[in-house]
Amino acid sequence: MLAADGGANVAAELEALPYIIQKLQAQGYRFLTLSELMQTDATIPESIARGDAKMPEGCTWPTGLSAGLAAQTGASASSGTAGATSAGKDESASGGE
Repeated sequence: MLAADGGANVAAELEALPYIIQKLQAQGYRFLTLSELMQTDATIPESIARGDAKMPEGCTWPTGLSAGLAAQTGASASSGTAGATSAGKDESASGGE
């Protein structure tokens, strides 16, 4: 079970949660943290289950990919804006002469 509030009022969900957990446990379900769950799967490398895995040389974590993409997009937009601003300044400078 995974829950996220998404910024909404979750009072009713929080009130119901203990009952939901009790019902599921009565049906044989057990609750684990994500770390505990990963350690139960022998196909997951130990370093990943422990949370101390290192990326191979030349590889990027997926979060790094999105950050890199945002940086590239921001850099392109900034360069374009800077170019437009410079052109605008140049025009106003030559217009004032």
